[in-house]
Amino acid sequence: MKPFVKWVGGKRQLLNQFQNLYPDNFDIYVEPFVGAGAVFFDIIQKYKPKKIILNDLNNNLINLYNDIKLSCDKTGEKRSRLIEKLLEEYIEKNKDKLN
Repeated sequence: MKPFVKWVGGKRQLLNQFQNLYPDNFDIYVEPFVGAGAVFFDIIQKYKPKKIILNDLNNNLINLYNDIKLSCDKTGEKRSRLIEKLLEEYIEKNKDKLN
């Protein structure tokens, strides 16, 4: 998994540097400014935090993450084609608000 939106100030290029700063393990992950979520997606692939708290000042972006969370099945399996399509439509419809 990787970020599904392009975000100003994205940290995708810095992930290799950040990985040395991650703790060995943890149960709770808090992301105060999730943006496109590069660090978030990197963390959840390497660790399995029991609790994840995502936040951002952009309410539309947080609503998008919540919609995806509610649309995914409870087993955490890969998103279905329908969810992918809904995500693309949501981003296209709200791209001015998301940026």
